[in-house]
Parts: sequence; C-alpha cells; structure tokens
Amino acid sequence: MRGNELRFPDPVQISSLSMPLEEPRKWLGMSFPAWCGIFAMLGLLAGLFYFLINLGPRKVENLQLPMAMNGDQARLSRQIDEIEQRYLRLSPLRLPPANMEQELAQAIQWQGQLLRVDPHTDPDRLKRLNRLQVAKDTVRARLVWDRVEKLENDLVLEGGGTERIAALVELLQLRREINRSRALARYKDLVREAQLERDLEAVQAEPMRQQVEETVIQAEAAMALKDWAHALDLYQRAGALIEEINQLFARSRYADIGLRNRLKSEENSLQGAAELAEIEVLVVGGDAVAFERSELAAEYYQRAITLQQSLNEQWSQSRFFSTTRLEQLTEKLQTVLSRDLIATMKREDEALTGLLAGRQLLVARAKITALELLGLQLVQELPKSRLSDEGLGRKCRYLSAVEDSIRELQDDVYDQLIPLPKDKAVMLMKGEVTQGLYARVMKFNPSRNLGDALSVDSLSWYETQEFCLRLSWILGLQVRLPLRDEVLNALGDGRKSFVEKSVVTSTDAVLVGQSRELYSDLEGNLAEWLWAESGTDDAWVLAGQVDPKLGAAGTAPFVLLLKKTRSREIGFRVFVQFSEP
Repeated sequence: MRGNELRFPDPVQISSLSMPLEEPRKWLGMSFPAWCGIFAMLGLLAGLFYFLINLGPRKVENLQLPMAMNGDQARLSRQIDEIEQRYLRLSPLRLPPANMEQELAQAIQWQGQLLRVDPHTDPDRLKRLNRLQVAKDTVRARLVWDRVEKLENDLVLEGGGTERIAALVELLQLRREINRSRALARYKDLVREAQLERDLEAVQAEPMRQQVEETVIQAEAAMALKDWAHALDLYQRAGALIEEINQLFARSRYADIGLRNRLKSEENSLQGAAELAEIEVLVVGGDAVAFERSELAAEYYQRAITLQQSLNEQWSQSRFFSTTRLEQLTEKLQTVLSRDLIATMKREDEALTGLLAGRQLLVARAKITALELLGLQLVQELPKSRLSDEGLGRKCRYLSAVEDSIRELQDDVYDQLIPLPKDKAVMLMKGEVTQGLYARVMKFNPSRNLGDALSVDSLSWYETQEFCLRLSWILGLQVRLPLRDEVLNALGDGRKSFVEKSVVTSTDAVLVGQSRELYSDLEGNLAEWLWAESGTDDAWVLAGQVDPKLGAAGTAPFVLLLKKTRSREIGFRVFVQFSEP
C-alpha cells in the first residue's frame, strides 16, 4: 500500500515554484522613479540657464535723455555754462570781480541739484562740479591774497605785542583756509602755515613764560622768608602756567618739561605748609600758657601732634615731614602733663626729707615707697618729659635699695659729728670718712690701702660729691665738703686747741681718731678734699702729714689740685648743715 500513500510537497520547493504577487513596471529599461529623477534634473538645469542669460544689461525701451525730459534742468545747465565761461574770460585779471565767488557758489549749488535729480549721469557732470569748486576756491584765494601779502609784510615790521598776535592769528587763518581749499597749488604753502603756527605759539607763550619766571622768583623770596604757605601758592600758580604752556604750545621754545618737574617737586616739598602754620600757632599758644594752664597747653600740643602725624602720613616727600618735630611736640606734651606729677613728687620728697631729718624712719619708709611709685609712673607714662625731677626718681630708687640700713647709717654718721666751736648749728665729722662707711653708702671701695676702719683714699673730688649727695638723702640734711674757713674754725684759737694727733702706722695708713669731743687728723694723716665751685677744674686740699709734698704737718696749708686727681694720700670728711645757713 506504499504506492497509494499520501505525500506532502517540500516547503522549499513550494516557495521556489510560487509566482510574485506584483511585477514592477519598466519603460525603456528604467523604472518610473528613475525617469522622474531625470526630468527633475533637466528642469533645474533649464531654470539655471534662464537665470544666467538674464543677469546682463537689458535694453530699455523708449529711453530718453534727462534734458529731453525736463526743460528746467536744461535751463540750469545753460546758466552753469554761462557762469563757467564768464569765469574763464575773467581769469586773466589779477583781481576777479567781487561777485565772481558768489556766482560760482551758485553754480556749484545748481550742479549739485542736477546730480541729485539724475544720479545716473555721465562723468562730465562730475568733472564740471569739480571744476566749479576749484574755480570758486581759486577766486577766494585771489581775493584774499593781497591781505595775505600785507600781513606778511606787517609781521616783518612789527616787533611784538598784541598787534603782532592779531596779525599772526589772521594770517594763519587765511593760510589754513587756502591750504585746505581746492584752490590752485600756487596759492598754497603748507611750510609757511607750520612756521606761522610756531611763531604764533611763541608769541602767545612768551608773556606766559615771563609770568612763570616772575612767579618763581616771588616763590623763592617767600621761601627765604620761610613763608611756606605763600611759597606753595606761588609754586602752584607757576606750575599751572608752565603746564598750560606745555600743552598749548608744545612746539615753542618756551615749553619746558624739566621746569614743570622742578616746580612739581617744589610743590610736593611744600605740601603741608598750611598744617605747619597751624602747628606753629598751636605750639606758640601752648608755650604761652604752659606754666599757668597746663591742661589747655596739653590740648594745644595734642592737636599739633595730630596735625604733624597727618602731615607725615599724607606727604612723605614734604620738607615738613619730620619725625624729629613729632618727637619734640611729644616732649612738650609730656612735659606739661608731668608738671603736676613732679610737683606731687617734690611735696612727697619734702615730707620724706623732714621725716629722715627727724629720724622718723618707720613713716619715712612708707614715703620712700610712695615716692618710688610716683617715679615709676613718671618713667612709664611720661618718659619724654623734659622737666627735671631733680633726681627724685634716682633718689627714691637709692633709698629703696638701702632702706633696711638707713637707721644704722644714720647712727654711724651722727656718732662722728661734732659741732663747730663758733657755730653750733653745723657739724663736722671729727674724723675722715672711713672705708667701711664709704662702701656702705657708695657700694664700692676705691681705696688702695684696704681696711674698713682706715680712711678712704684714692678717690677724686667728683666722687666725694656723689658721696655727699647720697649721704644727704640718707640723713635728710645738707651734706657737703667743708670750706677752708670752716676748717680753720675747727682748728680754733692757736689752731691746735681742738686737734688730736694720730700716729702713723707701719702701713702709712692712720686710724681715724675715736674721740667724741675733739676733731682728729685735721693737720695729720691724709690730706682732705675741700669744697669748691662745681664749674671749676680744681679744688683746695687740706694737706696732711703722710705726703710731705702736700705740706708740713702743723701748718695747715691749703694746696690747689685738679679735681680729677686720685691719690692714696688724699681722703675727705663731710660737713652737715642742721639749719638754714
């Protein structure tokens, strides 16, 4: 039954045997879309060809000339020709008629109208317009030429002044008018125009430059008188004038950049002159009331300081810039402000001196502390004060340093004092100052032959003054070297009634006498420095017995030596004033 068996066809075969649903149409071997593209391309080419052939000029039908179109235009053209022909006939004349310039100006106006009505005209009309313009400017040049020549001659004859300036201005104006016009070249001279410009600038600049020089001379005179504000004003005026010359007449010989720079430098150096004048007024006012109204004086000085600070900040190149003046004003201010403080210190010092003189040491110690605080305030708050505190600060610092030993020092000194025979209110040390006392007061010992109980030696007269000053602080009394008369007073009648001899030891140093009733070693032991004026270079010395060159013992000689002399044979003793001399 295999032969009768049903068989289905292969799908691939069925696909290959099937026919297309629609077959494309063709004409002459090409499809319809291809033919459409060809026809579109041909149409574009035809349109491009038509456009190109119509780009060139086209023939205008029924074309007529403008003159044929408008009789008024033709009449204007004939009038223009008549004016031009008349100009040509009269051109040989040296001076054309006065109305020739106006006629040519009218012709130029008419020709311009014709060109505006019909801009597409032939070149001959433009050429005629140019000829008319040249003719008009030439006529103008010929009309003013006589004036130009006259002005040129006048410039040769005139020396200067306003007449020369007026002539130069008019001539330059005429030259410029001709040179910038369309006149014939024979009437133009550009070189002469440039020369006239330079001459005019020089004539105009000369009086201004003269004024500059006069102003500078006045400014220098004001500088010599130190009238700074007036000098600044004059220099500013001179600077403005020379700046104007340099801008307006830069090509003239009167322009001067160097002078302007110098004047500017002078201006800069005088900046702040007004502030300086105000400062000087304030300083004078402050000085006038400094002793009576210190608060007002301080106000004046403070304002002067503020002005000087402002001046220094704004004008660093000014001659009035001064840190020194600022320092001086600060000193004046602090000096005024320190008056009350120093007055307080002096009152405290007087109280302290009285307490020390009265040996009220407990209260005195509190005063020393108060005085030290005031001195510290003065140094910290008013360090530039020029008022002298008369050594109060130094005094209180010293007393503070020896505060614990003041009582002991006073006891030692009082133990050595004996009244003068003829003046019980004053006392003289009975012996020479010992090294121990000197070292405790001065904090050093200059002696060569050391020993606390020995007389201090090898010190100059100046060092004795410092010892007296410090001892006066400690005692609260006046301490100084004795006078020659006071030494003789101590020697008494017969000169030896109050003298106790001392013995020279093997070391050539003599112990100070220990008597509480008699002076010792006035004519023996070491020579002694005596009082002398502070302004001299030498001082008297009471000769002792150690050095025979200073004199014989027992004769109480006085020898004059230089104050700077140092000798191991010279000591000193002090004089204490208990009451006003």
